[in-house]
Order: sequence, then structure tokens, then C-alpha cells
Amino acid sequence: MTGSPAFTLATLLSIDTPKTCVVLDAMTGHRTDANRELMAQGTGNLLSAIFGGTPGAGTMGPTLLNLNSGGQTRRAGMISGSLILAAFLFGRPLIALIPTAALPGILIVLGSRMVDRESFQLLRHRATILDFTVVLVVVVVALVYDLITAAGVGIALALALFMRNMINGSVIRRKLYGDQISSSRQRHAGEKAILIRQGRQAVLCELQGSLFFGTRDQLLTELDADIRNCRFILLDLQRVQSFDFTAGHVLHVICKQVQSHQGYLLLCSLPASLPTGCSLADYLKQIGILRSGPHLQIFDSHDEAIEWVENQILAEATLGSAPNPILLSLDQVSLFSSIKSQEVLNKAKGFEKIPPAWFRFFTRSRPVWSQSWFGDF
Repeated sequence: MTGSPAFTLATLLSIDTPKTCVVLDAMTGHRTDANRELMAQGTGNLLSAIFGGTPGAGTMGPTLLNLNSGGQTRRAGMISGSLILAAFLFGRPLIALIPTAALPGILIVLGSRMVDRESFQLLRHRATILDFTVVLVVVVVALVYDLITAAGVGIALALALFMRNMINGSVIRRKLYGDQISSSRQRHAGEKAILIRQGRQAVLCELQGSLFFGTRDQLLTELDADIRNCRFILLDLQRVQSFDFTAGHVLHVICKQVQSHQGYLLLCSLPASLPTGCSLADYLKQIGILRSGPHLQIFDSHDEAIEWVENQILAEATLGSAPNPILLSLDQVSLFSSIKSQEVLNKAKGFEKIPPAWFRFFTRSRPVWSQSWFGDF
């Protein structure tokens, strides 16, 4: 067997075995290593072909029959295979006596046992109707055409449902503006007032899920108003699970748009590992996003990014004008925190009652060691 028939059979058997493992795991509560199963299956089929045998796979019918008969361990599969080999070598005369009409009845019984009746529960909920539609379409295609076509259609429909779920899910987990968050750096009251007043210049968006061509328009739509109105766009990428070239192009577009009104795009908490095996920072460097100029900034955490934005806002708020001195009361100074301002004022008022003549007498006849002290008056 060469060419297309061999490839078709290999594809069918490679799909049939993991499918059987899924059903078996659901019935037994155990987990089967599908990769190991496929490697063992390929090795067995290769050795079988060397000795003139035919290829096989872990099909549903014999597996369920073995399970319903009480088989629970690996020995059940080995015993089943040994009995089939013994029947083929020594029991052919007895098997030939079985009426051919009995075989369809056996297949009908096995087929009825293989039907997953719980699948009809998918029709009870609106959210799972499409899942039942996939099952129904695969069954119809298998009956009308063949198993290979049915497997291909099932995989295509499953991918379509997966894409639908990824696109419908929001890629923005949370959005906060500058007047709603602050960095861990301590600011005095005047700076806090400026940051609250100018807070709408910055927005922090926590992204999640997969950033790819399917979520490109969604991300740009949700950030469109903020890109036009905010000067600082902070994107927290900590919860991003996958990232492709289209998502990188989206970041480049956002950076160009904020740069047009002297804004900045800040990326923070970049994942250290992506499904591709490299970090997001290395991937952005490879596709050239990090060469977008000073209007793109990278930070290890969103707290560092927020502090950088705060510094920029405060610097711009005081640019071109001398900063007004910040007057602090005594109780705001750590050295005099235990002294109450009102008590000091009350004592200071006592000096107003001293006659000016007495004041001149003390200042004229004071000793040398006290001149510096009275000089303050």
C-alpha cells in the first residue's frame, strides 16, 4: 500500500485511536496518554507490515466490548489480542459455522451500546445547540460519504466553534483611568490633586486571552475612544496566552496613532513564554515593534509604568512656571509632629502683650551669650 491510500488510512487510524481514548477516559475516569498511544500504534503497524500484516487502531467497538465485559487493566487488551490470534489460527473451522445473518445483529447491538445518549442533552440548552449540530453533521457525513470525510468535517467545525468562542470573548479584562489608580510611590497632597485632575490623560487596559487576527478589530474598537482622547495608553499583557504577527501590527498602529498627538504607548508585564517558545519581548523585537521610537515604552510591571506616567504628568504640569512653595503646618513635619499648632499659636500671642519699652530694655542689656537668641525678635 503506497501513496494516497496509505496516507488516508494512516490519517483515519490516527484520528480513530485518540477518539476512542476520549470516550474511554470519560467512561472510566482515567487519563490516557494519546501521544504514547499513537507512537505504540505506529510502531506496531510498522512491524506488522514487515511480516505481511494489516494496519489497525484502537477502534471503538472492541474497546467498549472489552470494557463492558469487565476489562479494566492492560492485561485485558493483551488477553483480547491473544484470543483473537488464537481464534484466527485454530478456530477458523468453528467460526465458519456461525451464520452470516447473526453478524448484523451483533453489529447492531455493538452500535447501540456505542451511542452516547447524553449527547441529546445538548439540545436542552441554547448555548450547546451548535455542539449538537457538529455531532449530527459528522454522523450524516459518515453515513453518506466515508469516515475520512466525516473526520475532516468534524475537525473543521470544531475549529470554527473554537474561533467563534475566541472572537466573542473580550480581550480586555479591565480598564482603569489615571484618576482611578495610582502607583505605590508616595505623593504629597498637591501632587495628588494634579494627578487626579489630569488623570483622564492615562488609561490602563489589562489584556487577556489570545491576541490574533480574530480579535484585532475587537481590540481596536474598544480602544478607539481612548486612543483619541488619552495621551498615555498602558497595556498590561500579563494574562495574554498567545500573540501573533497581526497583534504586533495592532500595537504598531496604536503607537502611530498616539504618537500623532504626542502620546505614548506603554507595554508592561510581558509574558516570559509564549506557545512559540520565546518571550513576548523577544518576539516583538524580531518583528520590529520595539523599534517604534521613544513613544513606545516597556516596563516590567504596571506599577512602574503608572509611576512613569505620573512623573510625566507632574513634570508637564509645572513646566514653564516656577513651582509654588508648599507650606506645611507644624504637625505635618515629622520633627514637630507631637506639637499641636494651636498651642504654639496661643503661646506666640503672649509675646504681643509685652510692652515695647520692656522689649528694648531686654535687647539693650542682654548678655553676649543671649544676643543671637534675642536677635530673632
